Amino acid sequence: MRILLISVAALALVACGKDTALLQNGPPDTVTSGNPPSDGGVADGGSPVKTCASDCDCGTGSRCAPASGEAPAQCVAGTNTCPVQCMPACGANQVCDMQTGTCDQLHCPSQVTCGANQYCDANGICQANATELSVDGVWNTSYTVDVHQFAQTEGTVLVILNLLDALLTGQASCSGSSPTEQLLCFIFDLVGAQVMAPPWVNQLLQTLEDLFKFGSSPVVAVGQMTLTQGSNQALAGTETWSSLLVNYNGSQLDLMNSPVLGSNGNVTVTVHPFTGTRDPGNVYLGPRSVDLDVNHFIIALADVAIDAATNGQATDIASLLDLAICNPLPNATELIACYAAASSLASSITASSGLGGFDISNQSAPVLDPNNTGRATNLALPSAPAALVGSMSNGVVSGNFGPTSSWYGTR
Repeated sequence: MRILLISVAALALVACGKDTALLQNGPPDTVTSGNPPSDGGVADGGSPVKTCASDCDCGTGSRCAPASGEAPAQCVAGTNTCPVQCMPACGANQVCDMQTGTCDQLHCPSQVTCGANQYCDANGICQANATELSVDGVWNTSYTVDVHQFAQTEGTVLVILNLLDALLTGQASCSGSSPTEQLLCFIFDLVGAQVMAPPWVNQLLQTLEDLFKFGSSPVVAVGQMTLTQGSNQALAGTETWSSLLVNYNGSQLDLMNSPVLGSNGNVTVTVHPFTGTRDPGNVYLGPRSVDLDVNHFIIALADVAIDAATNGQATDIASLLDLAICNPLPNATELIACYAAASSLASSITASSGLGGFDISNQSAPVLDPNNTGRATNLALPSAPAALVGSMSNGVVSGNFGPTSSWYGTR
């Protein structure tokens, strides 16, 4: 009987010990405080955790923190560096950005070499060779040339702008003895006598400033170009220009065919033969040069604008100064002195001349068939002309074409 009681007591103690262990360690698949579960579960305070081998096991906005002590590696807040695969897969000459999952283009020729049946286009993209549209033949060309940067650098025509501005605003002072300073003195006298500037002075000043100061009224050259394609995509070209047009108050004035300028005053242009290359989608012409007397060209621009503004009362700089400044003077002595100063200033501006011309360093354009005729009908478009990069020089001073300079060809 004693033996039986002892055995029952022992069994009770063993059972009690198991209950105590359960209370201390918890049910199966959990860990004690400070030890998160190895395959997911609840850590201290009831927060869910996820174990991981790399950032790819964690979601967006979380990273895999390495194991520390008895705690396994687990996902915590942070930047996820798991590589992102591009879907769909990237195409030829592309590489997958594993951080963003987007395909980046590889550019030729620096990053990739195009295949045997491809060419590298102007944007550095390998394109499949296609049947080339022929550019052989005659093209009607149009060039927009912004001359204001040269005019600002060369400076002589700015003297006329300053005199017209003083006449219009009344901001004139009297000092010095040069022809320009004498004319400013006569303007000062007109302001004192309350003699108003003629109404056409404002329009003329705006036109000349648009041409020579702001570049908002560029010169347009019109011509015909003949291209011939040889071997290895080489091009040979010739061209003639027939007109140099400037806009005045909605009308176009031609510097090469103006009755105002006469046979000795019209601008003569010589376009030299040139070479170039092409690919299936573009032509690349030049470098090339155009000869003309640049100083004469600038003065001719001013002269045709003067004739239009004054309705033929003045046809050049000298007669403009006489009409606007000298003629209104009431004193005969002043009138004679004013004529002399105007003649001297005009002679100093128009006397200097030289060949000079335009140097075109970059003249490229896409070869287009916008109406699907099966032949190239456009080099760029009138509505979307190609950039024209170059400079002009009078042999002493040079200036780049302004940023609005462009060109196109049609046939």
